[in-house]
Amino acid sequence: MSKETLLVILAIIMLTIVLGLLIFVMREEYLYSVKKMGNRNKMISDYTKDIKLTKEEVNVNSRLIIYQYFDSKDGYSEERLTPEEHPIIKEKNVYVLRKNKNKLIKGLRIFFDVLFIALFTGVLVFNIYSKVTNSIYTINDVTYVTIATGSMDSKNESNEYLVTNSLDNQIKQFSLIGLNKVKDSYSIKMYGIYGYKNKDNQLIIHRIIKSQVIDNEVYYTFRGDANSSSDYYLVNAKDVLYEYNGYQNVPLGYFLSFLGSIVGATSLVYLVVALFVNDYFDNKKEVIYKEGLMEYIRELNSLEDNKLYSSN
Repeated sequence: MSKETLLVILAIIMLTIVLGLLIFVMREEYLYSVKKMGNRNKMISDYTKDIKLTKEEVNVNSRLIIYQYFDSKDGYSEERLTPEEHPIIKEKNVYVLRKNKNKLIKGLRIFFDVLFIALFTGVLVFNIYSKVTNSIYTINDVTYVTIATGSMDSKNESNEYLVTNSLDNQIKQFSLIGLNKVKDSYSIKMYGIYGYKNKDNQLIIHRIIKSQVIDNEVYYTFRGDANSSSDYYLVNAKDVLYEYNGYQNVPLGYFLSFLGSIVGATSLVYLVVALFVNDYFDNKKEVIYKEGLMEYIRELNSLEDNKLYSSN
């Protein structure tokens, strides 16, 4: 087992432990919240924030009025009058839910859920694309690649041409760099940084340090600035694909390199799991809280009804 493989396994084990701890903490926080919501006295202040008091006119005449009268034709008769015909209107306190706040919270949650799904899908597509293209990205006819090694990171003392020609455009390891496609092999310059693909179809970004003609065709010798020896084989001019255009972004390169790695992909999956677990517990807490809140509103309105009708 190589050192790199061992580090990846250890990193995944650590991420698994962290995920387990996060889920444990979220579960304990959920259980604590449920316990708190079971205590009405502790929840009064929270409930009050989500309730508003309104006024409503109601008819408190609940009695059926019967009138008896004498008619010369029919004799004695009676007429039954309902409370609606003889209303007694009073103002009543009514407690209702603050709907605007709940709609805003629900809307924000939906917005962030959609945003997260879009980002997750984008990163997933990016990872697949990164693996297929060996971390090569093309935007507006400019190709961008992440540099996985440190072969261009510094100047090796044996490469005197770097000092002689003041070649200070070294490339930091894990940087995201920009490459222009080589359209004409005659434009290739000595000591320029170019890209070609080796026999394993890997893109190599090194500096040209020598050119020679073999069978009427131009071949180049490549070497990384930090290396003391040249690349293993000569590269035909027609196989030189890209030229380094000077763009270099180290932080973005680190980020893209991390996402394209096994540890990065695993971290992303674990993040998704953690967010869904958190969302699951939040939804359960919301349901329990809403049930307790609505029960509290019913109790308040019942008290107001008792006050109103007992005074009638």
